[in-house]
Amino acid sequence: MRRFLCTLGLLLWGMAAAHAAPTRSVLVLGDSLSAAHNIPVESGWVSLLYARLAKMEPPWRVVNASISGETSLSARNHLPGLLARERPAVVVI
Repeated sequence: MRRFLCTLGLLLWGMAAAHAAPTRSVLVLGDSLSAAHNIPVESGWVSLLYARLAKMEPPWRVVNASISGETSLSARNHLPGLLARERPAVVVI
């Protein structure tokens, strides 16, 4: 009986882990302002956003795909691949 209960407990624990809330993500696509050009990366607004979202439950993941000097056309060209790869819940452009 004890072995059965231990096995059942492990099975239920594994099922709960499998159904845990998926990590949500934010994709940031921008220019030098989002890429923290000429300032410490940890001082940039994307890092500050990450610091706030990381405290939430479940924590959010922030993907900064910003490139200094990025144009709207270039960002538009990168967007489909980024969306397919990252599958974000939120996109900030």
